[in-house]
Amino acid sequence: MQLKLIIEGALLAAGRALTLAEIADLFDAPSRPGDEELGTALEELRADCAGRALELREVASGYRPVSYTHLTLPTKRIV
Repeated sequence: MQLKLIIEGALLAAGRALTLAEIADLFDAPSRPGDEELGTALEELRADCAGRALELREVASGYRPVSYTHLTLPTKRIV
């Protein structure tokens, strides 16, 4: 659970996509999760977003949270 919270916080704070390597670098070497563990956490985060205003999307430059397309117009009114 802690792993997912750290990743989610970093993705929201970054304001851009983060690569798997950048996400791994959030952790000190002795406790750094491997690619498989990170991948599992990212998939769990993606599933956690179901039914929420955001989805976790893998893009060419890494992973980033994005709002669903059908919410773009309403959110642009306040941004």
